[in-house]
Amino acid sequence: AEEVCSEEGDFETEVVDAIGALIDNNLLRHGVPAEGEPRISMLQTIREFGLEHLQKSPADAKARRAHAKYFASFAEDAEANRRGPEYAIWAKRVATEHDNFRTALNWSFENAPDLAIRITAAVGEFWFRQGHWAELRTACEKVTTAKWIDLLPLQARCARFAGQCARVTGDPERAKEMFEKSLAMSEQCEASVQTVEALNELGGIRLHNEGRNSDAQALFERAYDLSLKLNDQDRLAEALFQLGDLALAECDFDRAAEKFGEAAAICRKRDYQAGIAQCTSYLAAVAISTGEYDRASSLLQRALEIHDKAGEKHNAAWDRFKLGQVAEGHGQYTQARIEFEESQKAFQQMNTAVGEAWCLYELGKIALDTEEFAEASGFFEKSLWIFRTLGKANAWVTLQLGSTAICEGRLRSAKKLLQKSLDIFRQSGSKDGIALTLCEIAHLDRLQGEYETAESALTETMDLVVQMESKRYAIAGLQEAFQLASARGQHERAARLLGKLEALRQEIGAPLTPRRRTEFDRAVASSREALGEDTLAILREEGCLASLERLYP
Repeated sequence: AEEVCSEEGDFETEVVDAIGALIDNNLLRHGVPAEGEPRISMLQTIREFGLEHLQKSPADAKARRAHAKYFASFAEDAEANRRGPEYAIWAKRVATEHDNFRTALNWSFENAPDLAIRITAAVGEFWFRQGHWAELRTACEKVTTAKWIDLLPLQARCARFAGQCARVTGDPERAKEMFEKSLAMSEQCEASVQTVEALNELGGIRLHNEGRNSDAQALFERAYDLSLKLNDQDRLAEALFQLGDLALAECDFDRAAEKFGEAAAICRKRDYQAGIAQCTSYLAAVAISTGEYDRASSLLQRALEIHDKAGEKHNAAWDRFKLGQVAEGHGQYTQARIEFEESQKAFQQMNTAVGEAWCLYELGKIALDTEEFAEASGFFEKSLWIFRTLGKANAWVTLQLGSTAICEGRLRSAKKLLQKSLDIFRQSGSKDGIALTLCEIAHLDRLQGEYETAESALTETMDLVVQMESKRYAIAGLQEAFQLASARGQHERAARLLGKLEALRQEIGAPLTPRRRTEFDRAVASSREALGEDTLAILREEGCLASLERLYP
């Protein structure tokens, strides 16, 4: 207040004295301190009264400009400190001043576009991470239309924010358009930092929305090379993170962990808390994919602490989503359901349709694994409907609908759904999707007595499992391989596969799901009867110690 009122040097009363007098007369009140800084608040009626009189005063425009200039500088100070140890403190300050930023922007749009550009560019990263997407997108799209050559790098930054908001709210076409605009602006004014950021975002669209992995890699590598040329460690960390995300999408888990780890190391060296949290959360995603559930849980707790402290609702919701996946992997279905339902509520509040669809998908998987087939179908259908409205054909949901159809005895429908899922996964080159779909196809073929085609599907599955080096996916393949061998009367082979399967389940803490229990127990009993308890135990031990390549050459 003192800085705003003193901007023009003609405020007749000492600001502190004036505030004290207003407090004494109960016209102002002390608010809750934020990070040790006292705050003053007033009733809405008093605020409106004051604004009405200000509008009638010749000092109105002068005061509003001073207010906007102050909060432009405040936002720039916050942005300057965002990539450091005080990130959470500044994030809270920005959140506390949200109404002041909004007021400053509303006036600046019409009266001082340069201030609007400065405020939006500086506060944008905070607002995006805090989930103010509709407001940020509107502000960014306004300021990118203004003609300010000197501020073009800031406008390029705002165009990127607009694209990010469009992406997370399910509008990838508009996101792509804004990222391309950001790149064009950045290259026009030779703003290398903004160029790197736009390249990374465009790469994300190519990867996650268009399935054009090679194009995505080219964009990420271009961003990486430019970051090296600039010797910009912050941008280098971002480029490494994107290369890790590409590796994760392609199920190259070792490379993904390597890139996320390199990015995290840079962030730790610079004490960049937001970057540390993001890398940590994605390292947890790698751990989930490889079946390292305890490690994933530890990583997610660390990431969630930072995200919660900084008010990053979107990232915190994804952390909780992943904690649900960890609980699900451990067979803790009640806890998993709680995490997914809480995440779903958060995504709904933020209007994040993609997040909501994935939560419904995971809730459907829990219902399927606990033999609540009608409920599972309902969740999967809702999830698929959302993905379709977003223009995405989700093969994962289609796969689970096929699995549900098998459980309900609708084998013809199951075959069509699984084939459709496999076709989509093959088109996108998704190794994990191909492997798990082939497992279900082998399951279906086994139930229909088509053992040779089931074996063929499993051979490809296990080849992919070995490539991915994932214990989680190895369990899925071994489960079906064991049951197929038992069904074919290959009981010695079945016993060895059983030994490896049980060892991996115990190692990562992944129990057998209820829906698999009856078939599994029947297959174990069949092998026990054929081999005898002693021989079964010996062969189980052999399998436990054998490599996957030896068991499935």
